[in-house]
Amino acid sequence: MRAFGAVVMVLVAAFTTARADDDAAKKELKALQGKWVVVAAEHDGDALDRIVGGVMVIKDNHFDIKTKGGTELKGDVTLNPTKAPKHWDYFH
Repeated sequence: MRAFGAVVMVLVAAFTTARADDDAAKKELKALQGKWVVVAAEHDGDALDRIVGGVMVIKDNHFDIKTKGGTELKGDVTLNPTKAPKHWDYFH
């Protein structure tokens, strides 16, 4: 019974930590809502100059980037504020 109690406590602690991380991500995502001008970008450490100067709109967990050349990129954004520096993933 003692081992079962320890397992339950570990699961509760993991769930509480995951919940706190999720709440932090939601708070960060809320702060990013709106229209932004892209001033710098990189992909896998390489400069991504084709979107610099474009406009990015974040609504909920979706993004839309319109480059200066008129190309549109759309997709989802996922945040991980527990990493230092804070981490964003874009999927399109």
